[in-house]
Amino acid sequence: MTASAPLQEYRCPDEGYPINRAVHLARLATGYAKCRECAHGCEAGRGPQAADRDSTVETTVHRPPPSTSLFTSEGVRGVYLNQLTRSTAADIAGALASRLWDDQSRVAAGAGETARGGARSGPIVLIGHDERPASPDIVTGVGAGLRRMGCRVIDVGLTTRSCFWFAVDHLDAAAGVHVSGAGSGPAWTGLDFVGRGAAPMSLGGGLDAVAARRREGYARPSRRPGSQRTFHAAVPYEAGLWKHFHALRPLRVAFACSNRLVRDLFDRIFRKLPCRLEHVVVPTRARNLSDAADPDLVRTAIAVRTMGCHFGVVVHDDGQQCAFLSETGDLVAAASLMQLLAESLLFETPGQCIVLESAASLQADKQVGRAASSLVRAVERAGGRCAFGGTTLETMSAAMRTHAAGLGGGASGRYWLLEPHPTCDAVLVVAKVLQALSRSDAPFGEKLSYAGSVSE
Repeated sequence: MTASAPLQEYRCPDEGYPINRAVHLARLATGYAKCRECAHGCEAGRGPQAADRDSTVETTVHRPPPSTSLFTSEGVRGVYLNQLTRSTAADIAGALASRLWDDQSRVAAGAGETARGGARSGPIVLIGHDERPASPDIVTGVGAGLRRMGCRVIDVGLTTRSCFWFAVDHLDAAAGVHVSGAGSGPAWTGLDFVGRGAAPMSLGGGLDAVAARRREGYARPSRRPGSQRTFHAAVPYEAGLWKHFHALRPLRVAFACSNRLVRDLFDRIFRKLPCRLEHVVVPTRARNLSDAADPDLVRTAIAVRTMGCHFGVVVHDDGQQCAFLSETGDLVAAASLMQLLAESLLFETPGQCIVLESAASLQADKQVGRAASSLVRAVERAGGRCAFGGTTLETMSAAMRTHAAGLGGGASGRYWLLEPHPTCDAVLVVAKVLQALSRSDAPFGEKLSYAGSVSE
């Protein structure tokens, strides 16, 4: 009678408890997502001896990057279920909550406050999601992770990123987590983070702290669970937009956006305007709005020319990044549009500060640098002043606050306005372009040519 083999234990990546071999093989057989990252992933349906016998056979295994690589420059992104699951989202949300508790404790200590019996109220955190099919599942995990950490969760439901930022500031929340796969293909999902005052978190700033806390581990601050309620943010958000759409002449606009929420918002606004919106159908995908050869820009350019539109605009599915096309279908350079917006702003409120994106990127690209230098001269001649921010959402938002700037932007295609916190919203940018074109009968291209001639 042979001696029985010792019981072997396995541990799935990011899990704090071991599993036996039977559970390990069962997970492999059903395609458990974390098995792709596991060192024992080659044992599917076989014993360790079989794996050893085949160890000399060269195989190519495609595995997703480790969990830390889920953190991108502006948030978390991963393929749904393969890389980012409900439990992973809950874990990341818990790391954010742990940091918020630390911040709250420091503020309380600085104010000389003491907590009695651990009955402190948790930080208020907003959650919301976009229209992707995976988003409701992921946002459920985010909410569960935050409540487990004792946070007071406010769910604003299905919403655009700009509306979500508005809600975080409007409700004076400590932070917000918006579930979105914006900027990626349809199979992707992710998390975007904002702090108090709708200040976005990016790598190199607030997002680093969340990633570090998840990597180091964290504990529950209290055994008392958090609460959750809902808030309908669209009503006050849209009410604040109407003041920007007035005294407009009848203009025809070719509009392209893959996000249904953003399209519906534009439809509701244009329905009450003398302007007409012509929709251009584009798919959900990653796109480059600074490349005139991008298929979505090409489709919109054709629509502008064939429909006789005054201009065209392609809005990214985040509802923030956008690109404009002239009445001839030509892509408008970001520096030219910034100059037009700056001159309109300075005409109404002289002396304003304009924040441009990082000077480092200008030095690397001579053409962009020349355009920025030309823009700086034009702003100064118009009675304004310029300052430089950064290349991330967090650094641009911080620079806008520091300089109390009324406008910001650059080559990224993101344009910032002060409403009343620094916000990046394509709806507001389109409103400013409509206002600029409504001051005269001059076509868009002529307006841009005049703006360019000012700095010569």
